[in-house]
Amino acid sequence: MKQRFFLCAIFLLAGALTIFLVTLAKQFLPAERLRMIVAWQYAFLVAVGMTLALGFFRRFRSRALLEILFTAMLFLGVWFAAFLVLPPAIALLAAAGLTLGSIFFRRVWMHDLFSLVGAAGAAINVADWLSPELLLAVLVCFTVYDMVVGPPGDPIATLAHSLASSGIVPCTLVPSRFADLRMAVHDAIRKNVAFLGAGDVLLPLTLVARAAFYGLLPSLIVLAGLLAGTFVALRRQNLPPRAALPALAAGTAIPFLALRFFSVI
Repeated sequence: MKQRFFLCAIFLLAGALTIFLVTLAKQFLPAERLRMIVAWQYAFLVAVGMTLALGFFRRFRSRALLEILFTAMLFLGVWFAAFLVLPPAIALLAAAGLTLGSIFFRRVWMHDLFSLVGAAGAAINVADWLSPELLLAVLVCFTVYDMVVGPPGDPIATLAHSLASSGIVPCTLVPSRFADLRMAVHDAIRKNVAFLGAGDVLLPLTLVARAAFYGLLPSLIVLAGLLAGTFVALRRQNLPPRAALPALAAGTAIPFLALRFFSVI
C-alpha cells in the first residue's frame, strides 16, 4: 500500500515541478537566456542519442561509460531546469551540486531527487523542441516498444536487471516504506523497492510540460490524467516487474488529445 502511495507521490511531485518551472519561465525568462538554452537542447539530444546507441549496441556496454552517460544526461536535465529559473552561474552550481550529491551521497531520496529534477528538465526541453503531434507520435512508439520488450524476461527488463546488478540505476526507486528513503542505493536495489524506468517518468511528463506552455489549467488536466494512469497501473495488489508506460501514456495522451481537439492547446 505504501509503495502505491510513493509511486503516486513521485508523479505528483514530478508533474507539479514541471508545471512550476514552465509557468515561472514563461513569466520571467529573459529572451537572451532563451537563446542560450537552444545550445543545451542540442547537448541534451546528443547525450540521449549516445545513451540509446549504447543500449542497442550492448557489446560496447561498460559500467563506467554507461554510468557517465546516464549521469551526464540527468545533469543536463537538472541544469536545464535550473537554467529556466536561476541566473546561469547559479544554475550551473546548483546542477553540479545535485549531481555530485547523487554520486557521493548515494541514498534513495537523493537518487530520486536527482532523477526527478533531471526528468522534469529533460521533459520541458523535449516538449519545447517537438510539436504536439510529434510528441504524441514519440509517446505512442515508445509505448508500443515498451509493451513488446518491457515485460519480465524480455530485453529491456533483462538490461535493467543487468545494469542494476552492476550498480547502475537508470531509474527512479519506489520505496515500500519511509525508512527506505534513507537506505543506500546499493542496499535498496536488493530489497523490496520497485523500479520506475526513466522513460516511464520522462515521456508522460513531456505532455504535461507541453500543456503547461498553454496555461495552468490544461497542464493540471493532463497531470490529473497521468495520476489516473498511475492508479490504473497500480490496479494489482503488488508491483511486479511489468510495462508501466502503457497506462501512464494513456492517462496523459487522452486528456492531451481532448484539449487538442477542442483547440485549448
